[in-house]
Amino acid sequence: MKYYTRNGSRFVQASELYGMYANTDGSFTSMRTDDSYGVVVIHNFKEIVIAHLEVKSRIPWNEAVKKYKLPSRLQLLAAFELKDMFDSNDQIFWTNEEDVGYLVWCFRWSNGYIDYCYKFSDLYVREFTTIKL
Repeated sequence: MKYYTRNGSRFVQASELYGMYANTDGSFTSMRTDDSYGVVVIHNFKEIVIAHLEVKSRIPWNEAVKKYKLPSRLQLLAAFELKDMFDSNDQIFWTNEEDVGYLVWCFRWSNGYIDYCYKFSDLYVREFTTIKL
């Protein structure tokens, strides 16, 4: 799909960023560098979603949701499609999607399995950044 951005009074074709590394200086590269902090896992006409490379330590959901930008289940699935771009691990990650009572949706990175987890469990965090277009 082709994307366009406004440049003054005209539109120019924008680069497809899906599957590229996001760098701290605002650039995007096809190769991981020391400056890379994440991977573009969604790029459409509405938003760019970047999954961070760094995995945060295990904490309960109530702390994680206050401290970090947690992803939805769909955003984690999108990142899982590009899992070779991330360091391998077998961790379970929090999502931002709460269920009834003491349950929250969680995501197992090793196989892409989505399940419920108890809020008071200590799970890992992969932070996501969403840039609205």
